[in-house]
Amino acid sequence: MKQKRLFILIFALLAIGISSCSKLIYQSVWQTDTIKADGIVDEWSKPLRFYDGTTKLQYAFTNDKKNLYLCIRATDETTQKKIMSGGMQIWIDTTGNGKEKTGVFFPLPINVDKSDGMPDVKKADEQDEYKPKLLRVSRNEMQLTGFKAPIGGTVPLHNMDGIAVNIQMDKDEILNYEAIIPFRTFFHDSLQLTDTARVMSLKINVNGMPQPHKKDKDGTESNDAAQSMGSRAGSMGSPGGGGGGRGGAKGGMAPANPMSESHTLTTRFKLVIK
Repeated sequence: MKQKRLFILIFALLAIGISSCSKLIYQSVWQTDTIKADGIVDEWSKPLRFYDGTTKLQYAFTNDKKNLYLCIRATDETTQKKIMSGGMQIWIDTTGNGKEKTGVFFPLPINVDKSDGMPDVKKADEQDEYKPKLLRVSRNEMQLTGFKAPIGGTVPLHNMDGIAVNIQMDKDEILNYEAIIPFRTFFHDSLQLTDTARVMSLKINVNGMPQPHKKDKDGTESNDAAQSMGSRAGSMGSPGGGGGGRGGAKGGMAPANPMSESHTLTTRFKLVIK
């Protein structure tokens, strides 16, 4: 009986600890130096402040009175391929609830069914030009949602709203992503001291690699294609938890292709002001 009670107590303490970790609130860092969203991350201290084991991303965020700054680094080759072919979404929720409120979708996913000079995803491991070629075709525009009107839709990277993103592969074959998001586009024109009490959340979705839509002899889509479509539909859906996977087959089965799995991380934070 004593051992049973001890086991229950330990389990309860672990549950409380896990719950507490998922509710951690981090403090942003005041940005003093000028940041340029060019995918060259010399302005950021490395390694970056945070690491998420599920998405395998390093990331950091800072702010000044006008902008929120974000840097993401991917050293894992599988994660790099997912980002460059399946795309990545950045979501900001000013309520801190991890909702998909204000989002930047960049890079956009490629269409693997088009023969427009893009590399064959299935033969990616055999092609030395895979990474730079994908970077060229996926970095011309971004998709915005949840911003103040009339900001939204698919827009060029160089725009009048001041929302800037870029992605580059450095000499060490690390994929670097930078974003500058002006507060006036989704929050206030300029931060006030009272804004530092507000809890916000940052959510990063790494989408699985898109798979070609194969068709059987009768014209219906094969299981692999249908499953890939389901996985990608999930990547645009409801928010995940602190870090987890989405997509894949139903009933707990492993997906036909692990590269098609999508993953999410969520971080709650408070802004700073000086």
